[in-house]
Amino acid sequence: MLLRRRGKGGPRHEVEPRTDADGGVVFTVELTELLEEEPPRAAYWDLFWLPSPTAPRIRISRLLDDVAERKRVFVYPHTRVAGQRVFPYYTVDNDLSIEVNAPAG
Repeated sequence: MLLRRRGKGGPRHEVEPRTDADGGVVFTVELTELLEEEPPRAAYWDLFWLPSPTAPRIRISRLLDDVAERKRVFVYPHTRVAGQRVFPYYTVDNDLSIEVNAPAG
């Protein structure tokens, strides 16, 4: 899986899959890796599936089901990491992303 921060030349993180006890593919993202250095600021990370090293990346969640307007339907709770709010959300294009909110100043 690839996580890419929005913005020109933004950082990228590749996460290696592992197999769970049931034989499913699992990805774990260390949320601290998504935090900005100094000063803390908001960041938006887009998630992609990399089916093979030579295949084009695929945006996660666009075609998983027939739910339209996921942004309004699925609202996930946030967690705090180093004083910043981190939470998954759906974009207006129904793609899964992660938002990191900088602490209020």
